[in-house]
Amino acid sequence: MFANITEYFIPAGFAGSLDLRRQVRIIINTVLLTSLFSLNFLVLCWWADFQPGIYVLLFGVISFVLLPFGYRAGWYSHVVLGYLFLFIGYLTVVVNSVYQGGYYAPTTSWLALCGVTGSFLLGRWAGLIFFGLGLATAVTFGCWSSNTTYFRAWCRPTRPRSGT
Repeated sequence: MFANITEYFIPAGFAGSLDLRRQVRIIINTVLLTSLFSLNFLVLCWWADFQPGIYVLLFGVISFVLLPFGYRAGWYSHVVLGYLFLFIGYLTVVVNSVYQGGYYAPTTSWLALCGVTGSFLLGRWAGLIFFGLGLATAVTFGCWSSNTTYFRAWCRPTRPRSGT
């Protein structure tokens, strides 16, 4: 059944080798499975009443579901599909990490997955790009966490803190 869903998103006039078709299938499957995971995490955020996570993951779920439709319509290539997927995933992790406390947030460790996933889906350069982006983000979070008063004021400006 999942194979039929994957085949639906491959354009009808797809002209490519079997290896390219396999790569496209892997990208589409990864996008679809990530949308299900994000939906699960969205429900957990709702259950925990974590409003920023709900909004960010709602954006992620909708984006991940719409990406294969854009590929099927021919709006972009499989490479662009992969980079869009990686960037949206990176963005949702970063925003969730910011609202969960920055460097020490549980979701910050997911930044490491961006480089690994990029390497898996699109090759060495995509992996290196997203590894560098994740590393730069983690270093930035680390710098912000050394000045916790500034970081807390930046990521939660509407919540008054005692002693700050």
